[in-house]
Amino acid sequence: LTWEKMTTYDVGVDWGFFRNRLNFTGDFYIRNTTDMLVAGKGLPSVYGAAAPKVNAADMQTIGWEIALSWRDHKKLGGHDFEYEISAGLGDYQSTITKFDNPTKVIEAGYYEGMRLGEIWGFRTGGLFATDEAAAAYEVDQSLVYGDINLVTVDGQTGARAGDLIYLDLDGDGIIDNGAATADDYGDRVIIGNSLPRYNYNFRIGFEYFGFDFSMFFQGIGHMDWYPGNDNQRFWGPYSRPYSSFIGRDFMADVWSETNRDAYFPRPRGYSANWGMLNGKNDRYLQNLAYLRLKNLSIGYTFPEKWMSKAKISKLRVYFSGENLWHWTALHSKYLDPEMAIASSQSNTYSFCKTFAFGLTVEF
Repeated sequence: LTWEKMTTYDVGVDWGFFRNRLNFTGDFYIRNTTDMLVAGKGLPSVYGAAAPKVNAADMQTIGWEIALSWRDHKKLGGHDFEYEISAGLGDYQSTITKFDNPTKVIEAGYYEGMRLGEIWGFRTGGLFATDEAAAAYEVDQSLVYGDINLVTVDGQTGARAGDLIYLDLDGDGIIDNGAATADDYGDRVIIGNSLPRYNYNFRIGFEYFGFDFSMFFQGIGHMDWYPGNDNQRFWGPYSRPYSSFIGRDFMADVWSETNRDAYFPRPRGYSANWGMLNGKNDRYLQNLAYLRLKNLSIGYTFPEKWMSKAKISKLRVYFSGENLWHWTALHSKYLDPEMAIASSQSNTYSFCKTFAFGLTVEF
């Protein structure tokens, strides 16, 4: 075992215009990581343990970052008005350039040419409109329908109206993984990528007549994520029928005879654990894109001439708020996108809204 090695090539520019009121910074980089510490070749199950980690892979990351800001001051009503606007944007993609997996077995973790973060899954064609349409669909979905042959409460088996339609992309009449390699993948394709794209932030602020104000936003432009099979905040009773958490508007998303355009399929207990929803698919693949107001700060500094008699050089009162608001592309009101990034099961607490009032005194 050795340390991983990284070699970075970076080209950057720093420009200032209009007496440095407008500033631009840009970087483009290529980072080559060699001797990555990863699990080596798969071992037969009789070995009784997971493959040990060895220096077995190389990776190349290509990325860029830009930042733009404008800072200026003017006279407004006889007082200085200072303001600033700034924004930043960055992106990167990583590709495996070396790994001992000549057949490109997907479950081996890596293969040469793989984009880091690939999500393999199935394409879907909506929900069956009727029982007749489900019966006429001559495709074996047993692989992705772990519960398709279980007897339901009305004594029926097989796919029914409101169940999910998996598409037979290779036309062989069976939903399968082929040889489960990047060259022979059957009906499973790359449906997304779990790495964040287009990290961005922007800030606005000003100071005027003793008042100061600033807002800081940050977020990501796109990130694919498939909810874990036991993510009860997303799946609700599709994960566990006895789930103690069910959103108040959850049933509006559940298929029924009178709600055929619903987001979720016909109710089947445990279907997210080992049924029709357990196989990753493009219908329920989520986008974790979000925009969050990370900080809002408002303050007022009393004029020095007012405070001088009390031998106070500065007196400022302020309010500061953290995580006050966010927007997300998630199909759920009960999931925090940043917490979803941390856990596919979303079993961690969301960011709390924090309010602070303060007083700063300098003598």
